[in-house]
Amino acid sequence: KIEDQNGRTYLSLYDADGAWHGYINANSVSIAAGPQGGWLADSGYATLTQAGQPIYQGFDEQAATTSDQYLGQTFKITGAYHWFDGTVYVSLYDGTGKWVGYMAAGSFTQGTNAQGPFQAHTEWVSVAHPGYQIWKSFAFTHYTKAAANQVVEVKGVYHHVNGSIYDSVYDADGHWLGYVNAKAVTPIADPIGQMKAADRYVTVTDKNAQVFQDTQFTKSDSADALYQHTYHVVGEYQHVNGNTYLVLHDSQDQLVGIVSAKSVAKANGPQGVWLGASGYVTLNGENTLSSDFDLSQVKTAGSTVAGNTYKVTGQYHTFDGRVLYSVYANKQWLGYIDSRKVKLVASQTGSWISKTGYFTTTKKGEPIWRSFFWFQSEYVFALSIDLSDQGPVSRIHWGHILFTLCSQWRLAGLHQCQQWRFCLWASRGLDGAQREGHAESYRVPDLERILHQSGQHDDEIAQQAVFGDRRVPSFQWFRVLFAV
Repeated sequence: KIEDQNGRTYLSLYDADGAWHGYINANSVSIAAGPQGGWLADSGYATLTQAGQPIYQGFDEQAATTSDQYLGQTFKITGAYHWFDGTVYVSLYDGTGKWVGYMAAGSFTQGTNAQGPFQAHTEWVSVAHPGYQIWKSFAFTHYTKAAANQVVEVKGVYHHVNGSIYDSVYDADGHWLGYVNAKAVTPIADPIGQMKAADRYVTVTDKNAQVFQDTQFTKSDSADALYQHTYHVVGEYQHVNGNTYLVLHDSQDQLVGIVSAKSVAKANGPQGVWLGASGYVTLNGENTLSSDFDLSQVKTAGSTVAGNTYKVTGQYHTFDGRVLYSVYANKQWLGYIDSRKVKLVASQTGSWISKTGYFTTTKKGEPIWRSFFWFQSEYVFALSIDLSDQGPVSRIHWGHILFTLCSQWRLAGLHQCQQWRFCLWASRGLDGAQREGHAESYRVPDLERILHQSGQHDDEIAQQAVFGDRRVPSFQWFRVLFAV
């Protein structure tokens, strides 16, 4: 140390490596009793998450114990010593105010919350004390009461500085319930129980089904491939959470995985369950339709349906990997057919079939269609409208007549309708009287007569058509036939 002419004392500073740092006024420092330095106030919480870390109760560098004795527990930090070698040692106290010792910073998990950090831990437990509090936060102000023998899943724990362990618990559906004192619950050693033999078939109907590789619920990567497939159930587990888990095997008797019974539908046999389908198939002479899922019983001979197009209303994904279509002619069921033998298309026109040859027209006036947008009906009425608007249309204003279709349709999709009707809301009846909001049904000949009486030509009437609340922006008019 050095004293200047004014009587002030300066200390010459050196670090642990012997490097000189300069002089400092002695009034600016506290002289420590040893290399540990002076006690400095500090705050926070230390959770002992690392095994084998020394805990000191003096400055002789001899550990009194290790963190193994308190592993997982949380303590309060009240102060710290900044040792001469640069190490910071904090002073730890438990929730009752009992001093534990000194630990080097970095040998524990430090935080600002009295409950300490979240520590992963999974198990199923039963609440042993009915009515025990399940806390909503560590402020301990709001809680719900546990039911008698309530079974919950623990997904993590907190070791609070008050000495208690709190389990973070969830119900069987994965909804978080809160925190419960671990002393109030009893662990369930075998939550999934023993497998019971089973022998039935199921089809996976849940796109988001979770598939597990084992009873430890190790997730499988093949979940997406199971959707709508049919499997053999060889066993089942009844979990304490109330769910039933099924052991699935494929047609080679290989384990596919374990899934919740909520993700499947029980089938009556290896054909699986009926699944919705929509489309059309065009059959040939070799396309025999069967009445059974083995396709051994002839329901409809191919020779009777060759060249015709029929509707598919459903399908079965069988245990052996086939897909069977259920085929109808209007309301008459024709049978099942293997999907590999036909082509499913969206249009009722069916698939294009190659055919060559020549023909001679023998009847005058027969239409030659350029598309399949035709309709047949007892009454047909021609209406000029703008097909450039492809949006859904439910109303058409035509002069003083407002047409309201019974169901919305798209102009480009009229060919999908086989038979439909439309009603007419008119502000004026056939007798010319005003009838605001009055509903009347008109036969097409009557509509024709009304329009002729209006004295307007088709083009003039067409220009008055309004789609929705917008006037038609163009005059690309086409004639469309409406079936009534």
